[in-house]
Amino acid sequence: MARAAHNGRAPFARLISRYADGVRRAAERVARSPGPDNVHDLRVATRRLRAVLKAFRGQLDRRLYRELNFDLSSLTSATGPLRDADVRRRLLIQLISHAQDVAPDVRRDCAVALEEARQDARRELRLQMRAVLWRERMARIRAAARDGGLVVMLPQPLLQFVALFLRGQLRELRRRMGRRRLDPRRLHRLRVRIRNVRYVVEGLLPLVHARSEPLAKSLRWLQDRLGLAHDLTEAQRFLSEGPFPGTVGATLARSLDARTARQLRDCRRALRTFARDPPAAWRPWLKGDARVRSVR
Repeated sequence: MARAAHNGRAPFARLISRYADGVRRAAERVARSPGPDNVHDLRVATRRLRAVLKAFRGQLDRRLYRELNFDLSSLTSATGPLRDADVRRRLLIQLISHAQDVAPDVRRDCAVALEEARQDARRELRLQMRAVLWRERMARIRAAARDGGLVVMLPQPLLQFVALFLRGQLRELRRRMGRRRLDPRRLHRLRVRIRNVRYVVEGLLPLVHARSEPLAKSLRWLQDRLGLAHDLTEAQRFLSEGPFPGTVGATLARSLDARTARQLRDCRRALRTFARDPPAAWRPWLKGDARVRSVR
């Protein structure tokens, strides 16, 4: 009991330091090979650390938190164009190859244009990673995460703090999932919120000896469904901007319409189901029940 009841400052500080090391290692892999998997891993590591910091920002030194969050946000911005180019290429190359209404030479030109945009984004990211600013940013992230003054004393035992935090977050998710109007913009914001709560669950529940997987699994499922809907919506937006010659973009967009509409409809149905009847893994946390630590 004593172990679970302490204020949690030391284990939380170690978690932040470990996550910052994960960002550094992922950045080193991207520097060696900026492929889709490595870029994805860097973005996940960065967002994971940002989510945990944001959840506990009231217990962090304000100056150090702002500086650390700014540098992490810069990493997210730097890797965004390449990630977007990778996703667009993956989604659209299949559409292009099966577009019977598009001439073969035009299909080839479109595929080349997508690959060139991807290569341009890779070159831009590599240039940024070779710059002094990038190295300074990585050094600041590591130093701030290891700074003994980053985490101040928690106002209550860590388990109680986590239980109250998750109660508030899950109740807010239920409220948002039950909205009558869930347009793509709101769905995207909801996906980001779900993702951040999941990262907090995966990082903090092991610190209080509670199982993270049941709750994290349900959040991951929602995040994946909403993520696909977002990628399809963004691909439609990209095509509407006229990146391809003639009517090719409109032709490809029409072929995405049914798939996107179906995905959005499925997402809304799943969200409202969760709002009405949350899964069993949510219920103890919705009550703010600190006894969930005994669940094995």
